[in-house]
Amino acid sequence: MSLAVTVDILGWLGALILIAAYGVVSYGKASGRSRVYQALNVVGSALLFLNTAWHRAWPSSAVNILWAAIGIGALIRASALRAESGRSPTELHDTCGQKTNG
Repeated sequence: MSLAVTVDILGWLGALILIAAYGVVSYGKASGRSRVYQALNVVGSALLFLNTAWHRAWPSSAVNILWAAIGIGALIRASALRAESGRSPTELHDTCGQKTNG
């Protein structure tokens, strides 16, 4: 298999992974703050970056690098919050701003 075909397959795989990430959040299977969602975004955008850079689609390459960077940042932040509080970022987000009765 040629390198060009491999790069195209990786691009399609990246696109499918990003669609899967959108689907799991849209159908309530994962939170937008979940590690699963963020990891899918990082992997999908990294694969799309390989494809868009290969094809010299620089605007799309830049978007995919930023998309992956945001996902990596969210994963790092989630790990720090979990270590600090013992609670998942989703739990912290879900209780943020809620009023208590009393």
